[in-house]
Amino acid sequence: DNISLVISGGAGYLDGRMIFDNDFGQIGHGWSNYHAKLALPIQLNCRATLTPYVGYYETDGAHNLGENFALLPGVTPDNNIHSGVTLSVTF
Repeated sequence: DNISLVISGGAGYLDGRMIFDNDFGQIGHGWSNYHAKLALPIQLNCRATLTPYVGYYETDGAHNLGENFALLPGVTPDNNIHSGVTLSVTF
């Protein structure tokens, strides 16, 4: 009873405002990216939770913001799957 599955996700939309990229000029508007993540929070005790996760991130090529724009740490257009572990402690 101290482990649960958390499923999350989302999508990004550029609203057509003037956004400029140094390499490509103005970036258009429309759906630009989406992501999904599975996490398994494990309650270690009443104050600490360890959460391993795996996620997927995809960007639309027409709205590719480039590798220098880090929407998610370690995620680039060539590396869509990311994973890690977080430890949270409350006081």
